[in-house]
Amino acid sequence: MTDSQKPGKKNATEESALLRGPALLRELDRKCKGLVYISEVDSPVEVFEGTGLSDEMLKKLHKSLKKRKQTRLAKLKERLTRIDDGYSKSRNENAARFSRVFAVLERNLRNLGIHREGKVSIDIFIYGLDLDEAIIGVRTRALET
Repeated sequence: MTDSQKPGKKNATEESALLRGPALLRELDRKCKGLVYISEVDSPVEVFEGTGLSDEMLKKLHKSLKKRKQTRLAKLKERLTRIDDGYSKSRNENAARFSRVFAVLERNLRNLGIHREGKVSIDIFIYGLDLDEAIIGVRTRALET
């Protein structure tokens, strides 16, 4: 596998086609509009950028990026994007929408990862770095009792 084939590695032509900054935020916002994360309480999925977070949270996200918890991210993605004939129509539509969100994240960000903050009321961040090294992603909240 060459460097340009590795996840997060882009050649010059691919980089020029990537979204960054405001364009990426708008595209993610469009994909997330009305999308919910289903746990004990349904929570909206919202777009965020690092500049809108506290310094403490930014430090945690940068630290979490270095750990690159790919296994946890892969499991979450598999669960959120799974479509099954046994699921309700709305559940499968939600899964298809999550697939489109993950496609935008994977195509436009590098070092894609996940960070969970909390024990019962859990903030979930799925994020990475854009071409300008800005932290961008989506976040939601889960309730796990």
